[in-house]
Amino acid sequence: DYRTDPWNRLFRTLDVMFKLAFGTPEQSKQQEKILAARHRRVAGENELGERYTAMDPALLVWVWATLVDTSVAVYENVY
Repeated sequence: DYRTDPWNRLFRTLDVMFKLAFGTPEQSKQQEKILAARHRRVAGENELGERYTAMDPALLVWVWATLVDTSVAVYENVY
């Protein structure tokens, strides 16, 4: 849960992303299955009463884009 344990949530997210991007094809495929199973369980309603699901392609792209953008920003500010 990002609200109560943000650092471990970040670690788990990065661990999955690194395995997807840099793991062997078998590791990447396994992480894809794990990630999809986790996302299928996430659904709800936002503060405007609109329903959402973590499998929404637009939301998945948004999360991926924020991870890429943040990674680039950290790299540029550290190196």
